[in-house]
Amino acid sequence: MMMLVWTVTGLLLVTHLVDVHGNGYCYGEGPKGPQHWSKTYPKCAAKYQSPIDISENDTTEVQHGSLTFEGFFKKDRKPYDKDWRVVNNGKQLYILISNKCYISGGGLQGKHSPYVIFFQWGRVNGRGSEHKLDGKFYDGEIKLMCHQQPGTNKVSGFVAMVKVVEQDNPLLYELMYAVNKVKYADDEASVSPHDNLADMLSPDLGNFYRYQGSQTWPQCNTDVTWTVWRTPLEMGRAQMEVFRGLYNKKKGTRDNIHIGDNVRPLQPREGRKIEYNPQHNYRTQVEASI
Repeated sequence: MMMLVWTVTGLLLVTHLVDVHGNGYCYGEGPKGPQHWSKTYPKCAAKYQSPIDISENDTTEVQHGSLTFEGFFKKDRKPYDKDWRVVNNGKQLYILISNKCYISGGGLQGKHSPYVIFFQWGRVNGRGSEHKLDGKFYDGEIKLMCHQQPGTNKVSGFVAMVKVVEQDNPLLYELMYAVNKVKYADDEASVSPHDNLADMLSPDLGNFYRYQGSQTWPQCNTDVTWTVWRTPLEMGRAQMEVFRGLYNKKKGTRDNIHIGDNVRPLQPREGRKIEYNPQHNYRTQVEASI
């Protein structure tokens, strides 16, 4: 019963924030592409949209200090923690997070509770991230979405760039096992939360940019606080090919194509202030300190 309650609640959260089944929008060209999203989702035409191009030379340096992570590491796991749901919705892959964990500090107001992780990637290297850092697009982007606690409607997002390298990243083995199970649209699988949630984020949990924007997919809800880590997460070439092998339709459907380039184009900055927190806080140091 507890699992059912969480599953319904988690799905409602994601349904509210994104068209889960992807019927109302698509990426790339076409009548449902990003340039036409605002016809169905008016908020996509609002001011202060995301993603944006971020350049260190055009930021304001701040000293926010370190982010604090609770429940992100293996030693925090409880025997009764529920498995996470991994879903291919035909547009991107996401993971619903079931266990309690929080991010605070680092200039944030209150605690921020993660509920979903989104994965986006390019069909080839050199594109696939939505945000652009210092003139460069990365090969993919991972977004950890959070609700600000307690009980507010405010949303925050934590972004890790993905850089493809030759060797597999052993920290991602558990994730890749689950991704292999959701090859087609609407496929779902479970993944054990026993590994570190932080393994899917930047290896440097300090050294970040921060700005106010929107969600980068419909419904493009505004008032999102984005924290974008500068140091990318490395993913092996073969591991990235698993993502690129996912399909956008159900098994057996004609004209099934691989998911990729599932990104929204850059949006105007419109005079927004972008903060840069230069402090380094490597993941291994964070884990050792808690």
